[in-house]
Amino acid sequence: MKILVTGASGFIGRYVVREALARDHEVIALSRRQPDNTAAPPMRWLQHDLAASEPPMLEGMGIDAVLHLAAALDGTAEEQHSATVLATQHLLSAMRQAGIRRLIGISSIAVLDYPPLPAMSLIDEATPRGDSPRMGIYARMKLAQELLFENFFNSSPGANGAILRPGLVYDARVLFAAHAGVFKGPLRLCVSHGGEVPVIAVTSLARAILDAAALELGGEILQLVDDNLPDLAQYRSALQSRGVLPAGAVCLPWRLVAGMANASSSVLGKAGLVHRVPEALLAHGFAARLKPFRYANHRAKQRLGWTPGKSFA
Repeated sequence: MKILVTGASGFIGRYVVREALARDHEVIALSRRQPDNTAAPPMRWLQHDLAASEPPMLEGMGIDAVLHLAAALDGTAEEQHSATVLATQHLLSAMRQAGIRRLIGISSIAVLDYPPLPAMSLIDEATPRGDSPRMGIYARMKLAQELLFENFFNSSPGANGAILRPGLVYDARVLFAAHAGVFKGPLRLCVSHGGEVPVIAVTSLARAILDAAALELGGEILQLVDDNLPDLAQYRSALQSRGVLPAGAVCLPWRLVAGMANASSSVLGKAGLVHRVPEALLAHGFAARLKPFRYANHRAKQRLGWTPGKSFA
């Protein structure tokens, strides 16, 4: 297949490009910045900002599938809306104009409605999506992006592909501390609970993305996490080994931290200062990152014929 990969120079994108080339696909890599020539594998690169305008020259390029990885991980609401939502609108418009019907859209498990769920609930594809006003910036933008993917599949005749919701993506060097606690400025607060941490190895994610691109999936949603997910102790140990867990953190039971978060959000909200509350201490952010749950991957394994890689470390 001839595949267009957006966000190709990013953390996930580099692994996806490598996996696509290993499968002998022809790759067109699109990103806002082009890597150094010494780092770029043999392929065609399009340097383009999707947020600024539709990608150039999709018509007549013979593209069979688009793997849309590009999105903002942080920034202001305006910056994330531009890089995630507006960029996706431009891309899907260009796909429609060029008659490209196969899309693999990368969403996130952040879009789900965690606050009402009982602790230790099983999170899977049946878990309801969140209510946008109650969510943090990243979750709101990924939800808006997922709805754009869904509209593409529902409104474009012959459209095929899938919406993939990965958990926290990592490799041997990169692992984010989002599910360990709240670390902002002088605040260093770990939580403790008996749930799982929803991680996925980036190599396993790349294989799942390419597996999905080769199948007729009808735009269905699939959740992607590792087998044998780590508990918080294993996760904190991995963070420490990578040198990314802030020193001097105090660990407290998650219910106690939840109570503190609710109280601070309520007080600052009444004072019009809710914007000063770390996102992890707001209702949706706290539940999504720090409330104990279990996570399933059986549907993705069944539909993709996919087996996650080695155990978390």
